[in-house]
Formats: sequence, structure tokens, C-alpha cells
Amino acid sequence: MPLFNHSTLSYAAQHLAQVRYLAQLMAQRVLLAVLLISTGFAYAEPNKNNRAGSSNVIRMNSSDWSPLIKRYQREVIKLLLDNTRAEYGNYRLIDGNRGLPPERMRQSVGLGADTHLGLLSINLLNDTNTDKNTPAPATKIQVPILNGILGLRKLIIRSSDQERFKQIRSKKDFLAFTPGQGLSWPDIDVYKHANINVVTSLTYSHLTPMLQQGRFDYLPLSIIETDAAISGVKRSRPKITSANLHYIMYNAPVYMYVSNDHPILVKRIKKAINNVIASGELEALFLARFSQFIDQISPDSAYVWVLDNPMVSVEENRILTERNLKIYFNEKSTVIR
Repeated sequence: MPLFNHSTLSYAAQHLAQVRYLAQLMAQRVLLAVLLISTGFAYAEPNKNNRAGSSNVIRMNSSDWSPLIKRYQREVIKLLLDNTRAEYGNYRLIDGNRGLPPERMRQSVGLGADTHLGLLSINLLNDTNTDKNTPAPATKIQVPILNGILGLRKLIIRSSDQERFKQIRSKKDFLAFTPGQGLSWPDIDVYKHANINVVTSLTYSHLTPMLQQGRFDYLPLSIIETDAAISGVKRSRPKITSANLHYIMYNAPVYMYVSNDHPILVKRIKKAINNVIASGELEALFLARFSQFIDQISPDSAYVWVLDNPMVSVEENRILTERNLKIYFNEKSTVIR
């Protein structure tokens, strides 16, 4: 199936009550980096004062993400801008060194002040407002740019527990194992929603020592993070590995928002995303960056533990779960909900 399409999220109007509940829930939470891409792009409409002869100046700010994801973000934006260069002209993409915290990023995109385009996993649209007369602060591009890969979790475990994990066959078996997470990670809400007890650590660096000491049973990280995490502690924690067959999957969709204060940029990005989906270029870029991790999955023998994300509507959980299962697994995979 195509990895990118436009039919994924056409349900929003039918589930307004759920989305409003999500907005209220979000207002009570501190939005943190694991499920958010805090990347901004400042856009200037063409004017004669722009430097370096560029008619469109775009400033990109990144924070708290791995080099791989930062690289992919930048490449997606360049792909979109290059695709529409003939119609909208040249641009200058500037990498800034001041990363915005997620909440500042949300405010900045919504206000259209310093950051006019960003990738976020929170809803900035008017359908979250009780006042329908309030204009939407941004346009949401209805394409999950990372294809759910952030929410596809591989389990880091003690090497001595590999056989124990191979014996897991049911939800009851799975619930007997305890995960570890960073204290401020929003993923904790996903596990608590599934009645899974979580052991937390103030810092990420303490998690693997705690795992080795038996404080919890597994550390779930995205499949694009686990290899680097294990390699990073190979000398000090040689008895840490990953579970061979088991995965956790929940929805952590990341969407692009463009400030409605900049209609030319909105129009440009919307046209470009349609073009690169139709041409297959966006899918090719995604696979070029992440196929090495996807290829490590053995779908015929995989056990996939599907969890709902309480910060995502019921319908969005359903649609994205079915979509992501088709991308990463097959009919021989064992799916447990």
C-alpha cells in the first residue's frame, strides 16, 4: 500500500466532541519532546530587503531530536520547496541553532510570529475551540510525515530475559512485565491508559542501569532509536539487548502546520505535498532514511501489542492503527490489543 495518502484523517468533523476532549486534555499536560517534533521554519513573504538575493527566506529551528530525524525533517522541507521552486521562486533555508521548547513551538506556530511552519503532534486547528467564530491559527497538512514510526516500539531487555519474552503469548502475559520510561515522557500516559504500571527515571541515562539492576523489565523505544541506545551502553552494559519478536505499537502522529498568517506559504506547501505524494518522492525519501530499521522487522513471527493513545481521538487511533499495521506487519503477525 502507498505509505502516504490523503484519506487518513477525513473523519475530523464527525468526531468534534472527541477532539474537544483532546484539547482539554492537552491543556493539562506539559507537551514534551518524545512525541513532538519541535522544529520551526520562519517564512518571509518576498520583499526587496531579503539578503543574499533570495525572495523567500525560511529559517529552520530544531531541538531535542536525533540527527537522523532532524536530517529527515530538513529533507522533507527541501523536497517540498524544491518541488514548487518553478512557481514560487528560489528560497534560502537557514538552520538556526536555537531550539524552541515544544510549548513555545506550539505558541509560535499558532501566532505566526517567529515560526510560521512546524511539525507537531498536537492539534492547532479551530475544531478544538469552543468558539467557532475564532479563526484557525494554522492549516494542518493531513499527512503523518513520519508514518507512525515513532510509535512503533522495540523492547530493550536484559539478555538473560530473552527466553522469558519468547514465552509471552497473551495480554495477561504481557501485563506481567513492567516498562521503564523517563519521568516527563508523555508515553507514560499511553501505558497508564492500558493499565500498565510504569517505573520512571528522572533522566534517560539512568534507565539502562535500572533495567540491568532489575528495577523494570523492558525499555520501549522507537525502532529507529533502539540500536543506537544499545550501542551507546555496549561497554558499560554488555548484557542489554532487544527482544527478538515483540513490539509495542501506538499512535504518535506528527503533522505539519502552516500559519494562516502566511497564505502564500500555506498554498505552496499544500501544492507541494500533493505533488510529492503523487510522484512517490515522499515515500522514496522516507524509505531511504528508515528502511534499514523497517527491514529488521520479521513480520511473519512478530507479536505486536497495540495500545491506544488517550491523547488521540478514538477514530484517529482506529484509522492510524490499521494503516500502520499494514505498513510494518502482515497477516501472519500476531496482533494483540
